[in-house]
Amino acid sequence: MNLTVKMTTTMMKTISPSFAPFPGNSALFSFSDFQLSTIFFISRCSSLAAVNDKHVKVKVGLSIPKPSPTQLEKLVIDKCKSRSLKLDEALGFFDSMISQRPLPSIRVFNYLLGALAKMKHYSVVVSMCKQIMGCEEMQPDISTMNIFMNCYCNLNKADLCFSVFALVLKLGLQPSPHTLSVLLLGLINEGKIEEAMKLFLRIVQKGYPCDVYTCNIIIKGLCKSGYTRYALQILKTMNANGSLQPDVISYNTVIDGFCKEGNVDKSLIIFQDMLEGGVEPDVFTYNSIIHGFFRSGQWKEAMSFLDRMANEGIQLNVVAFSSIIDALCKKNRTEEAIEVLDLMTEKGLKPDIVTYNCLIHGLCLSGQWEKATSLFSRMVAEDINPNIVTFNSIMDAFCKQGKMEKAEEVLHLMNVKAAKPDEITYQTMINGYCLRGEIDKAEDVFDVMVRRGFPPTSAICKTLVNAYSKGKSKGEASRYIEKMVQKGMIPDSVAHKMLKKI
Repeated sequence: MNLTVKMTTTMMKTISPSFAPFPGNSALFSFSDFQLSTIFFISRCSSLAAVNDKHVKVKVGLSIPKPSPTQLEKLVIDKCKSRSLKLDEALGFFDSMISQRPLPSIRVFNYLLGALAKMKHYSVVVSMCKQIMGCEEMQPDISTMNIFMNCYCNLNKADLCFSVFALVLKLGLQPSPHTLSVLLLGLINEGKIEEAMKLFLRIVQKGYPCDVYTCNIIIKGLCKSGYTRYALQILKTMNANGSLQPDVISYNTVIDGFCKEGNVDKSLIIFQDMLEGGVEPDVFTYNSIIHGFFRSGQWKEAMSFLDRMANEGIQLNVVAFSSIIDALCKKNRTEEAIEVLDLMTEKGLKPDIVTYNCLIHGLCLSGQWEKATSLFSRMVAEDINPNIVTFNSIMDAFCKQGKMEKAEEVLHLMNVKAAKPDEITYQTMINGYCLRGEIDKAEDVFDVMVRRGFPPTSAICKTLVNAYSKGKSKGEASRYIEKMVQKGMIPDSVAHKMLKKI
């Protein structure tokens, strides 16, 4: 290891004991790589005359050669592109760059600002942009200003976005479509939909640069706020403008907006316009329309549309199928949900844990416990690991059927699969034992639940008290309530109500 590396390593360890030099052969330690690990140190210590300890006394300026402007620019750009930049490194780079004369190009600063913005260090970027603006030797470009505005937008400071935009015009910079998109997004994020709409119309009227991305931002904001009819007007304006044709995202957003409002007929008209305009629908288009049918109770139309997709070779993904199954189960249409599951497997898609959970839960709610347990067995056979939601649903099915031995098997399987029982698990088991009149076993589960840190709910306590009242003497039920009050498991007010009902 050469003398410079040795001395710098010693200094870095003096300041930070956790510092470790680059591993590997020191002979391969290039000048540029070395500066990556020391540049932050240099920038922070440049005001010191020397670093002293009982082993070493080194003049910083003499022992470590400063990187040239070209070397520094390359270091910054490479580090930003590598996506491994850390905040401390970025601050060090910025200090070194801003103090160099001549200054590095604004392009290099933009790389650094952009990387920090992606890391969501918005306040840091704003501070750096202000320093750049205060530097007479530097001229920010439109990319700098876009990053500046975007950070204010993410900090929900739309008013300051407009202040920066005023600077854009004052500096004689040409706003880009992205510049105007940030202004719109800033207003939409603050819920100022009317102001955003007025600004968009002004942008179009004044002939400012506007692209599909800009239009899609205002369309999304309007649909999200329940103004889909206004979003449709923008879509029509885009269609009328030969140079600004809507894309699949434009159509999908408006279609989804109308579907969520329950106006599926309107979404179908837009869907037809989409086809006639030569824009090819994707899985999200079909998914929105199918969900629109389900929400409005048009089950036959939904299934027909699903068949149409299959005939046209459009393949829904697992998430889409799962959400369809969930929608059917919530409306107690479990037979159709099972048909969708079969269709899914026919198309070569493997159901995941979410798919099975939706259907098992739906079957349990509708009292189809045998079908639920059969589906559970199928899931396990397909090597899909159940989670706590699955276990609780299937355990509930067994308990309601009075099959406590099967419920105990599920509890054992949970331990095998390393799925920890939760409050719902214990409550389900207690309910099951109480239904069978096995109060002693219910008490055992209750004790295990409390030992594992789950405080008993009033619902669990009521279940046990009711079981005592039916299966044992009222005196024992009263004593049990008093015991729970003494242990602080239930408040006096709840206990008083329970005692009245005995």
